[in-house]
Amino acid sequence: CKVIVANNGQEALDIYEENKPDIILMDIQMPVMDGITSMKELRSKHKDLPPVIAVSANALEGDAEKYIALGMNDYISKPIIGNTLQKKLKQWLKPSKINIQNTNSVTEKKKNPDEKKLNKKTAALNEDELTLIDSETINSIKIQAGNDESFLKMLFESFIEDSEILLEEINKGLTENDTPMIKNSVHSFKGLSGTIGAVELHKKSTLINNELKKNDHKIITSELEELKTLYYLTKKKIKKLYL
Repeated sequence: CKVIVANNGQEALDIYEENKPDIILMDIQMPVMDGITSMKELRSKHKDLPPVIAVSANALEGDAEKYIALGMNDYISKPIIGNTLQKKLKQWLKPSKINIQNTNSVTEKKKNPDEKKLNKKTAALNEDELTLIDSETINSIKIQAGNDESFLKMLFESFIEDSEILLEEINKGLTENDTPMIKNSVHSFKGLSGTIGAVELHKKSTLINNELKKNDHKIITSELEELKTLYYLTKKKIKKLYL
């Protein structure tokens, strides 16, 4: 099969018009246009739209029902385990359409957040003293994926792409003083980092998530800078070990 990757919700609309795929995995949180809006735009224009499966890093109880009620056909949470994806594809596609072993991806590189703008506090972090990736979590993921190294590579690539989108949203939220956007992005970061065993990222995003409930912006701004640096260090570790 051929996999075509859209970098944002608007691009998803354009790609559908040009390619008419057999199934759509729609990331809920995308820049420019979110997944829900993109799906509704597609449904308004195409009566014969193929199955649209919502994809989210939040993994909250009731998410499946919520997204299906909004118009999605199904739901899958991140990280996407190979066996889980195969079950969904078998459920929604004809057998002749299913083959996820050899796929061609069409994508464009996203602009990375500026990794140089670090304050003195965050620049002083020593990656050798931090547990950036939990080996037990990685081993558990490997077992669930049937020791498929290519899946693990895909998982970490997806983590990096999603994380950088979330960082862009956090930066935008800070610039526009949009607290709900920051809250949603940090909450997603918390779930995303936890599922791949990014220990320090998960700790920091959990702390910020709790602080946001108190609306302590002075502390949050400082903590968000540290969150960014922890991400850069985690990304560096991932690339060294798995990519």
